[in-house]
Amino acid sequence: MRTVLYFVGRKGLKVTPVQKISRPDSPKKFAPPINERFCLPMELSEATVEQITSKARTEFCAKHQSFADFCFVHHKTEPLIPATKLTSYDAISEVFEVPILVLGGVNNIAMSHTLQSLLKQPGLNTKKVYVAYSIMFGDDYKPFIELFGFQQVVVKPISRYVEFLTAALQQFWLLNSDATHAIVIDDEVVAKPGFMWYMGHALKAMKRDSQIGAASAWNPQGFETVASDPSAVHVVSLFPGQAFLISKTFYEVEIKDREQECCSQRSIQQWFQSGTQKQYKYIIPEISRAGYFSPTAYSAQTQPLSSLAMSMPRTAASMNLTEVPLLMDNVYNFDTVVTDNLKSAYYVTERDMTICRNSKGKGAVKLLAPFLPLDKHNIAVVYSQARADDYQSLKYLYSCFGLMYMDGISPYGIYNGVTTVSLGNKRVYLVGTSSAYYKQTAQSLNPYVASF
Repeated sequence: MRTVLYFVGRKGLKVTPVQKISRPDSPKKFAPPINERFCLPMELSEATVEQITSKARTEFCAKHQSFADFCFVHHKTEPLIPATKLTSYDAISEVFEVPILVLGGVNNIAMSHTLQSLLKQPGLNTKKVYVAYSIMFGDDYKPFIELFGFQQVVVKPISRYVEFLTAALQQFWLLNSDATHAIVIDDEVVAKPGFMWYMGHALKAMKRDSQIGAASAWNPQGFETVASDPSAVHVVSLFPGQAFLISKTFYEVEIKDREQECCSQRSIQQWFQSGTQKQYKYIIPEISRAGYFSPTAYSAQTQPLSSLAMSMPRTAASMNLTEVPLLMDNVYNFDTVVTDNLKSAYYVTERDMTICRNSKGKGAVKLLAPFLPLDKHNIAVVYSQARADDYQSLKYLYSCFGLMYMDGISPYGIYNGVTTVSLGNKRVYLVGTSSAYYKQTAQSLNPYVASF
């Protein structure tokens, strides 16, 4: 077992609060590395042992053996203290008054990771975090949530996800009747570095543009080969779910009393498959600020769901991404940005697509990239469609670019017939021939149309 530690001290002080320990989850593993940057005060004050340990956590673990990971021998004395708010976060101060609803499931280990991930968000207001759970788990969950200083939403025993979701949302909004927006985190989803920073900017965008139905911190297509720009924010047509910001108006119009119709399954399985009453656009980051606790948790569910969870899109791995400026202006002008980029883009040729064909898809983008003028141009790939919902050729292109495609549901990452990804610092647009972007811009350039 290898432990990672940093400690900042000063002559004459026995203990200071400026320290952190990273320990492995098991004796046979290495501890996760610590990568943090922060400003030190001019004067360091001495801390008491009580400030850097958690007596309450130790006492909880002595009584509740089922929280094995949270109460691992090297974890159970660590304090549960919210991360200090950074000065730069003053620019998004509004988001810390937005209530957060965590949908707690039956996996208490997953829930402990979710709650701890929130506590690591600089500036988090613990009074604004509400954890929903079934009353049948109250003996364990109630004292556990109290350790974090979070609020509780207790739901009567029910067996179906949609019933739990409905009851949790109703109680949550009753407790936050004055709130105009809310952040919802689905079961077994964890916040990553920069989560609140992203949500803060997304809140500003949603207040400015009423067409934005929701902002998710999760990008199901944000894989490492095609997600390289931490400042990029994309527009998509489908509700992304997982960890998302919605307005109270969106809840009341599209979700309330319609849960059975819109949201009967987990949000990863696509809510609103039959559409919404109003046409919205949704925003996602190129590099996710939320991820899964454990992708293997879906093994008992449908294979497509398990495949998507285990594909593990890239997430922000360090605090270095926390303060990256987000290109929210591109959200307001997304149609213009895409149209302008398509006018000057390099359109792939039949020869370029031969690389995809010969490799039978499967992430051929690594082989294709060296043949593209990425130093000068954004890239466009036009694919054939017999109608707007014909994605046969796109399915093959998704494989070529290392993206996830699941039969039976609409493709993730698409907006008005266009999917946007990145290679290096350039955008790649997968454009369907039924898309308005193709008809208004690309078609006049007579590009090669890929058909598989």
